[in-house]
Amino acid sequence: MDHLEPVEVAAADRPAGGRVPYLATAALLTGLVVAALVTETTTGRLTAQWLARVGFAPRDLWELDLGRLFTSALVTHGPRVLAGALLMTAVSMGLAEHRAGPGRATAVFWGVHLATVVGMAIVVTPLHAAVQSRVTEGLVTLRDVGPSAGYFGALGFGLSLSRGRLANVVIGFVLLWLVFSLMGWVHLSPPLPQKHSADLAHLIAFPLGLALGRGLDRTRPSC
Repeated sequence: MDHLEPVEVAAADRPAGGRVPYLATAALLTGLVVAALVTETTTGRLTAQWLARVGFAPRDLWELDLGRLFTSALVTHGPRVLAGALLMTAVSMGLAEHRAGPGRATAVFWGVHLATVVGMAIVVTPLHAAVQSRVTEGLVTLRDVGPSAGYFGALGFGLSLSRGRLANVVIGFVLLWLVFSLMGWVHLSPPLPQKHSADLAHLIAFPLGLALGRGLDRTRPSC
């Protein structure tokens, strides 16, 4: 009888003895909670002063105020948004970390976040210069916060590495929900001036995470 040769598994996908499970997920959740405590958004709304201090707008990219790319991802607008962010981060990062390990999950979260916000900044700035409308001005100048681009990227990444019909159903549902939200058909929280920008960012980040997961899946060895 022939013996099957063991398949070499990437180090990031091997269970490591003594490694804290879901370390990357726990670290990111801790960062969100600490940021909420510092900005006092565990019990109240994010103040205009804090938004001006840590939020990110496309104009900040051209002024090389790059620290905002990172601070903006760890701050939320208030307790209700914080609760949703903690839940979505736990699910999305947990799934991504379970499928690909803490290093890849962290890289996807921050990579998709940065690619999304920087990409949008590169697009909307010349668009505003050409159109000069109130909408495009808001997209360029209004600062926003939140980890949603990162966790939607992680969600797409984790789902794309999952097997079975259920994963495909969830992917389709999320894509439809994001499209409907961008069109204004879905409202789960009070609308903010930055809502359209955030909805567009989600619709970019989720497929980007899917693409990264598909790319990784094709490079993995199989029996």
